Amino acid sequence: MGNEYVRMLVNELKPKLVVCGHLHKSYRNQILLNSGDFTDICCLANVQSGVDAIAIFHLNKTGKILEVI
Repeated sequence: MGNEYVRMLVNELKPKLVVCGHLHKSYRNQILLNSGDFTDICCLANVQSGVDAIAIFHLNKTGKILEVI
């Protein structure tokens, strides 16, 4: 999340979803790209945190990525 080189890469590639791992707690948000589009952010907690270290996603028929909760 705080890495300027990763942010540059995300701005260039414009992915629908960015998954980050090994943080101290789980975190979900969106970031605004330079293009004006938004990218979903899913940051996962470290493994010792248990269920917060796992995320499962579903790609529906329209191409939208949904987190399975």
